[in-house]
Amino acid sequence: PLEIGIDKFDNKLILSNEITSSLLWFDTETDSLFLKSYKSQITANQKERKYKIEHETTEQFESEFARYREEINFMSPFWDEDKQCFYRFSYIENSGKASVYLTAYDKNLNQLGETLLPQLTKKPSNHFSKDGKIWIYKNIEDEMAFVRLSFDKIN
Repeated sequence: PLEIGIDKFDNKLILSNEITSSLLWFDTETDSLFLKSYKSQITANQKERKYKIEHETTEQFESEFARYREEINFMSPFWDEDKQCFYRFSYIENSGKASVYLTAYDKNLNQLGETLLPQLTKKPSNHFSKDGKIWIYKNIEDEMAFVRLSFDKIN
C-alpha cells in the first residue's frame, strides 16, 4: 500500500507520498494549492521503475515489494519548533539494510539541505522532534529506547 501523509501546519495542509520528493501545500486561508518540487543532489527525486500490481503468489508480491523498496522512498515531513524547520526522511532498502537520508526545509517548504545519515541502517520508525533534536523510537530487548539525532547547522 502506498504511504500518503497529510500533515497540518498553521493554516496549511502538507500532502506527501513515498513515490516523489514533491510536496503539495494547501493553504486553507486562500483556498489555494501549491506544488513544491525539489532537485536532490544525493538521491533520485522520485521512483522511476514500473511495478506489477497483480501477483499470483505471496512470494511474487514480496519479491516485487522488495524491488519497490530498492528505489528511493520518501516519508512525511515533520516540524521542528526549536529549529523552525521541517525535516523529511527518505531511504533505500536493500537486503534488510537501508541507506537513510534527511532533508531540511524552511517554514515555506524551501529546501535548505540534505544529507546521508550513515549511522542509521534501517527505515526510521515513529519519530518526532523535541529540544532541537530528532527522536526515533527503538525497541531494544523489549524496552523502549530512542535514537537521538542533533545537528549543529541546518543549511
